[in-house]
Amino acid sequence: MEYLAEYGKSEEVEQASQEPQVVTTQVFPVELAPQVDEVTRAVIDKKAPKAEKFLAPSTSVLQHNATFQELWAPVYWTKTTEEERTLNLRRPSIPTGHTEKYEVSDFAFTEQLNSFERTGVAWDPSLGVYRSEAPIHNAYRKIGKRWELDHTGWDAIDPTTKGNNEETENKHKKTKKGDSKQNQKLDNTIVQEAKEEETLDTASQTKSIFHLKQMYDYRGRSFIEPPSNWKKDREHDCFIPKKAVTTLTGHTKGVTAIRFFPGFGHLLLSSSMDGKVKLWDVYSSYQVVRTYLGHSKAVRDIVFDHDGKRFLSAGYDRFLRLWDTETGSCLQTFSIASNPYCVKFHMGNDGSNEFLVGCSDKRILQYDCRSGEMVQSYEQHLGAVNTITFIDENKRFVSSSDDKTLRVWEYGIPVVVKYISDPSMHSMPASVVHPSGRWVCYQSLDNQIVTFSVRGESFKFHHRKRFAGHIVAGYACQPDISPDGRFVISGDSSGKLFFWDWKRHRILRTLKVHDAVTIGCAWHPVEPSKVATCSWDGLIKYWD
Repeated sequence: MEYLAEYGKSEEVEQASQEPQVVTTQVFPVELAPQVDEVTRAVIDKKAPKAEKFLAPSTSVLQHNATFQELWAPVYWTKTTEEERTLNLRRPSIPTGHTEKYEVSDFAFTEQLNSFERTGVAWDPSLGVYRSEAPIHNAYRKIGKRWELDHTGWDAIDPTTKGNNEETENKHKKTKKGDSKQNQKLDNTIVQEAKEEETLDTASQTKSIFHLKQMYDYRGRSFIEPPSNWKKDREHDCFIPKKAVTTLTGHTKGVTAIRFFPGFGHLLLSSSMDGKVKLWDVYSSYQVVRTYLGHSKAVRDIVFDHDGKRFLSAGYDRFLRLWDTETGSCLQTFSIASNPYCVKFHMGNDGSNEFLVGCSDKRILQYDCRSGEMVQSYEQHLGAVNTITFIDENKRFVSSSDDKTLRVWEYGIPVVVKYISDPSMHSMPASVVHPSGRWVCYQSLDNQIVTFSVRGESFKFHHRKRFAGHIVAGYACQPDISPDGRFVISGDSSGKLFFWDWKRHRILRTLKVHDAVTIGCAWHPVEPSKVATCSWDGLIKYWD
């Protein structure tokens, strides 16, 4: 029976397997005109990135190698807020508009911020100019000894910052009164600074003061005429001075340079940080003869022409002024784009009608006094030019710079003839030519005076002739050589004056001449043992 039952079951299974199976498939409706929004249309556009590789602006990691077109494709977004949130296209904004990221150093940003808060003027990077159209707003105001945040001025930017209660309104009224006074005071300060920095571009705005009673003596001779008993360039033996003869006072700030009248030395010219140039009588009265006023800032360098009737003054106000020594009138004014550090007349066959000026912008400029224009520019240095020294009968000149190099030039040709540089060299901010014309001494900032020999067209370093023992690191102390060439003198940072023997290179005498740095010294061209020194203490001393 069991076998019969199993036989019946097997027949049922076979019949079920022989029945046809019905396959059902799910059919989706096809929409022939689907509704496409602007975002989808922008994504599938040819100019936009592909849809499968669309990147949101907030994406920081790429999962595939993107092409240039994908990375630099334009950003598409809609005007609706809902779709902006969908694409995550958010831009930084402020209540008054949109902001953009701009790379700027912290120092530059802080400088412009302080400038805008102080004067209302700041640099506009989009225009490349200074702008002062925005109103001045001070973020903090001083109440007694405390500084509190000042909300005055924000009403014009965001009206929501103004409170509706009476306390806030009263506070705004008080701060507005205080700000009006502060802004008025700030405006007065700006006007005063503008007046102080106003350039003196015409000779009528310069003046001079004559301090003596009479300009001419009973014989009709001017004070600029040398004494009749003195002869120019006479040979004499020099001696080391021992004591101070007199002290010339008149400058209110440190004296930067002193120059004797060419050939005779009966007059002494001095420049100072107070912007004044003074002419002193060092022959008889030891008094100031004339004061030349024309620089708004410190005077860096002064130089006479070949006969002393004119002189040049170079100031930190970026002006060079040509003065008449006798009358005190400003003959010409030369404006340059940087600070002049040194100036020298070119003693040519036709007189002193051209001069060179070394500038802080690494250039040497050549000017013509007859036309008043720049005729040549020498551009090879990598730092500010400190000295200009003429050699070889004024046919060539040597320039020293902060780049610790010396360059020899042909006058009038802006090509370097010789380049001198060595790892052991230091900056040389002052120089002097030996009376024989065969040597040039430079004040080196490694506390020594080095010497270069000039023989024909050669200009070489003389390693044996060096004068050391003083401390001048960081100061441009002007050295000098006696008219007979036997002694070398120089000041130092401690206010001393050193005397060296030219042949033996040893210190002969040391004098304590000033309380501050002895920045300049000059040996009298006629008197055998008289030396003038100047210092940053504002004094000029005459030694014998």
